[in-house]
Amino acid sequence: MTFRVTPQAILILGELVLLIACHSPGPPHLEGHSVPPDSGQAVDFQQKACDGGVAQGCYNLGQMYRQGDGVSRDPGQAIALYRKACDGGVAQGCYNLGAMYIEGNGVLRDPSQAMAFYQKACDGGVAQGCYNLGQMHREGDEVGRDPAQAIAPYRKACDGGVAKGCFNLGQMYRQGDGVARDPAQAMALYRKACAGGEQRGCYNLEVMKYAQGDEVSGDPAQAMALYRKACDGGVAQGCNNLGVRYATGDGVSRDPAQAMALYRKACEGGWAQSCDNLGVMYMMGHGVSRDPAQAVAFYRKACEGGWAQGCSDLGISYFQGDGVSRDMGQAAVLYRKACEGGVAQGCYNLGGMYDFGHGVSRDPAQAVALYRKACEGGWAQGCSDLGISYFQGDGVSRDMGQAAIFCRKACEGGVAQGCHNLGGMYYDGNGVSRDLAQAVVFYRKACDGGGHAKGCLMLGAMYLKGDGVPRDDDEGLMYFKKACDLKSKDGCDNYAKLKSSRR
Repeated sequence: MTFRVTPQAILILGELVLLIACHSPGPPHLEGHSVPPDSGQAVDFQQKACDGGVAQGCYNLGQMYRQGDGVSRDPGQAIALYRKACDGGVAQGCYNLGAMYIEGNGVLRDPSQAMAFYQKACDGGVAQGCYNLGQMHREGDEVGRDPAQAIAPYRKACDGGVAKGCFNLGQMYRQGDGVARDPAQAMALYRKACAGGEQRGCYNLEVMKYAQGDEVSGDPAQAMALYRKACDGGVAQGCNNLGVRYATGDGVSRDPAQAMALYRKACEGGWAQSCDNLGVMYMMGHGVSRDPAQAVAFYRKACEGGWAQGCSDLGISYFQGDGVSRDMGQAAVLYRKACEGGVAQGCYNLGGMYDFGHGVSRDPAQAVALYRKACEGGWAQGCSDLGISYFQGDGVSRDMGQAAIFCRKACEGGVAQGCHNLGGMYYDGNGVSRDLAQAVVFYRKACDGGGHAKGCLMLGAMYLKGDGVPRDDDEGLMYFKKACDLKSKDGCDNYAKLKSSRR
């Protein structure tokens, strides 16, 4: 089992619409202007001001009714007062009206009305209104998604100091969503978001500059600084990426204990991949004493958090009974979840269970389908087993040509068994024209490149016979010895016989 060290390629998505006025940063909602300290007097004072045509007084009185400050809480009355304030030119009143329409607070929920009031607030200089307007256009909250219409309000929000507006606008330039894709513009906006305290901007800036290499040369020291800034600012992905650096020694001295601390922080912050990485470290005993039960606990947390690789790793633990009681049925359930989540290894492992009837009824056709999915997903062992299925005609019609294709794909993917099997097909002329020289090539790949004992054994025999290569007893002896070292009894026997005959 290996670490998954690809989180640098993951960009944080724009956050969901956050439109609740009193919970959103931006112009204050509860500030009165020239309000007397006594709440009863304040109500009278603001009422008189509002009745006298002072729009700010209507706004302040609306705040008091909304919050129940000096008066009984009355959202309906607050709505009426915010409307008067908005009509009188107090843009913050328009903003709060938008928030109440989106909440359905004191009025029937109406996203179209909310959008209209956010537009009015934005036009009046309330940057948070521009941000929320951009969110509604981008997310399509019952008003129809129109990302191109989100660009202008996000830009006004960003220019008005709402760092989230800079971040989301950066996302759109990064993805080409509603605007022509422009990585340089995205980076400029992420940088502005980062400077404004939006740590996701720091993180995505790092991703673009130092992980994906989008038109920018990377600087490992700067990468570490930005990951650390993101992590310190509460961005769990930043902690995870920093942990990966310490785990692998990339740009910093390798420090498994420090990696564990960072993975733990990211896991506690909701980044499920870090929970899985913690599980791997406990399972392998990296930076901590080996503890399979702890590994299982973290694999479970990763799986429940939506990280499909965690489901696959948890399935392996159930299959092996390592850290948890052995349970083939549960392993199959978890492998399926991993496979459905896009983890090719999970598809392969589930295919193996159907192939051999472990935890499920044996079903060779289902095994073939899952091996194929694993192979197509880049898991080369799936290609190898798919080739074997075609060779044997198990779960699929026997087809030597297809067997050769998938064995070759497995070999190219680094699976020594695939190289060995393809060598055998060239040796026998199954699915390909017989070609002893090609057989030597693939047996050599299996033996020298993959430590496959049978590949070494076949090479030894071919050198002794001069099949596909000039006869060479020394080479034959060397390959028999190599097969023996790889625990092949036949390799040991042939090595002993050949060595004895040469005395």
